[in-house]
Amino acid sequence: SEPRRDLRKQRAGPTTPAPTYTTSLLDKNLRSIFARKMADELDGPSSSASSASIDGAYDGVRDMCLRLVRESSSAEEVRARGLRILRACVGPSWVPKAFGAFLRLFPRWFAARHAASVTPLILPWLVGDAEVNDVPEDVVLDATPGDVPSSALAAVLGLPKERAGYKQGVLLKRCRVLEETGCAAVCANVCKVPTQKFFTEEVGLPVTLTPNYETFECQFSYGATPPALSEDAAFSTPCFRQCPVSETLREDACEQTLSGDR
Repeated sequence: SEPRRDLRKQRAGPTTPAPTYTTSLLDKNLRSIFARKMADELDGPSSSASSASIDGAYDGVRDMCLRLVRESSSAEEVRARGLRILRACVGPSWVPKAFGAFLRLFPRWFAARHAASVTPLILPWLVGDAEVNDVPEDVVLDATPGDVPSSALAAVLGLPKERAGYKQGVLLKRCRVLEETGCAAVCANVCKVPTQKFFTEEVGLPVTLTPNYETFECQFSYGATPPALSEDAAFSTPCFRQCPVSETLREDACEQTLSGDR
């Protein structure tokens, strides 16, 4: 394999041109709702955010993601604010609890697999295309029962099984948020940690997100409890050369917005 690049000196991410994205009316409406929730967190619910920030344009979402990092006092605060935004987007607190209770009616592999099947349908408006895949073999799944049925029907019919993790993963092909912000702290603290915490602790379905700063892919592994932040490789990267936050902070301060106390 090729040696890892020094991301302080070379741009992080793929060297090929960014994809051309099409935006539907639904995409714009979803981004507008998301931007409104971010503006509420950044400026307060009574704020009059600029129309450019909440009209569904991607630039507005990108800029507010970067503001979350720049205007927070620590990585821990960024993560807490990211979680509040995610909760606000989901709705009342009973929603994740009810969803989790529903999922617990089924075997863990079944719940994880169906969460994975839905994820690519609800991601493109924010992060780009994704596809269902198997959880990588080096990812440790919770309470792995050995081989698992390939489907509910296969379980009933006693058909041959698949290895644990079969179709419990989602590969995000090229994260648009990471590419457009150029900021590892946005990836790790606005998206990764809040998403993991929300699903693992509030829904009750563990998920681990594993970003690749060389390719801007991100692997979702449902049914895998996230590692401790101190052991998570996502926090060991230097600040990206193209990171706009690093233009306004000292290098040590910029890197502190990523790792914090972990």
